[in-house]
Amino acid sequence: MNMNDENQELLNQGIRLDKLAINIPGVIYQFQLTPDGAMSFPYASQGMLDIFEVSPEAAKNDASEVFSRIHPEDLPMLIETIEKSRVERSVWELEFRVILPSKGLR
Repeated sequence: MNMNDENQELLNQGIRLDKLAINIPGVIYQFQLTPDGAMSFPYASQGMLDIFEVSPEAAKNDASEVFSRIHPEDLPMLIETIEKSRVERSVWELEFRVILPSKGLR
């Protein structure tokens, strides 16, 4: 397989993921935490807009807008569980509240 074929296959996989994500409630995302502590969502479905009122494009390089929507009482627990997942290399799962500009507390 040459480079053009590999790039086309990656593009096709991305298109399939986007089509799948449209039909799933919630948000499908890839979360990245770098060694210097920077957080981002290199991939996020359109559900990011529904759940956090943040566009996937806005979250792509900087997760701060998403994290600004987390309820202040839930944020420490959220960060703690992300760190635990990182250290243990385990699946991350958590229910938490958000405060959205147009929908309020969810």
